[in-house]
Amino acid sequence: MREIGAAAAARFGYVSGSEVVTNLVNLPDGRVVRGTRLMRGNTARHAATEIASRISSRGGDISRIVTDGDLIYIASASETERREIFRAAMTLLAQGHAGTATLDFWLRAAYLLFQAPRKKRGADATIRTFLIAAGACLLEYLPRLIHDIDLLAYVQTEAQFVDELRTAQDSAGSLL
Repeated sequence: MREIGAAAAARFGYVSGSEVVTNLVNLPDGRVVRGTRLMRGNTARHAATEIASRISSRGGDISRIVTDGDLIYIASASETERREIFRAAMTLLAQGHAGTATLDFWLRAAYLLFQAPRKKRGADATIRTFLIAAGACLLEYLPRLIHDIDLLAYVQTEAQFVDELRTAQDSAGSLL
């Protein structure tokens, strides 16, 4: 978890004084849309308080929700942008690719999918399972997912995430 926290904190180092960093997502058609957002400071505390209030109003347990201290919270992109990002990921995976291009498209699709969760609960597990299945079909070997892949997709830039996931594939390669 320290690695995740350090990566998130590093992202704020590039935008001094800001309490929000937005992941910019490059779509295959050349457009750039907003993905998940990292929040800190008062913005993160406000988000934490809002989440705790919403859960509490439904009678839920808020004892594990941290609302003070040096927080970093993550917020999903808008529904419209998540739909666009999701469609782009599916398009990348559906196109016929050959050779190393197949891995390149699978890596990019992985980042896109984590930027576009379809549901609030269980999306990370669903995406991981889907990536293994799609990767096995497209790559003809079982791809290796990095530990905390979802969190890394939220806190790293697209280039950092793709590079780290590509490195993990160097040691995968077990044929089906």
